[in-house]
Parts: sequence; C-alpha cells; structure tokens
Amino acid sequence: MGFFLCHQLKTKYMSQLSIKGTIHKIGQKEIKSEKLTVREFVVKHGTEQYPEFIPFQLKNDKCALINLSNEGDEIEVHFNIRGREWNGKYFANLEAWKLSINQGI
Repeated sequence: MGFFLCHQLKTKYMSQLSIKGTIHKIGQKEIKSEKLTVREFVVKHGTEQYPEFIPFQLKNDKCALINLSNEGDEIEVHFNIRGREWNGKYFANLEAWKLSINQGI
C-alpha cells in the first residue's frame, strides 16, 4: 500500500511540471520503429544574457502537437521527466504531453 501511495504522489507532481519560453528549433518527425515515432523541439528559456536551450521530445500521437507552431512562438510546455538505464549508463528525457502556444511573437 505504501508503494502505491508513493507512486500516486510522484505521478501527481511529475505531471505538473511546466516551463515557459520561446521555440528555438523544431525537428523533423523520426520513425524509430513500428511502435515509436518521436519529434524533438528546443525551447529557449531564461534571460537574454544567460539563455538556456532545453530539448523536449514528443512521442507517437503527441508528435502532431507542434505541427502548427513556428520557431519564435512563445510556448508553455507541460512535461514528464523520464529516465532509464542502458548498458550501465543512465539517460533522462523531457517528454512533452501538452503545449500551449502563442503564435506570431
């Protein structure tokens, strides 16, 4: 029961992560396998003097979320942090699941 409650709390707070910025770059859709399609985009966040460029990934049906967007649009990205281990190395990914876009900035 404790694990289940802890997992619910983590899921609740992990799904509330979001960041605002400007779309810096939009990548092409890539078909990785029959079951996996990904599309990456980069958000510029922070000050002009110290900008941060944060890469996000859209998967499968979520790839279409950015279709009507352009580089330079203001955006709010809602995302989850995903991590995995492969051959003794660890990787993290920011997986976007909702985009709020203000076009024409």
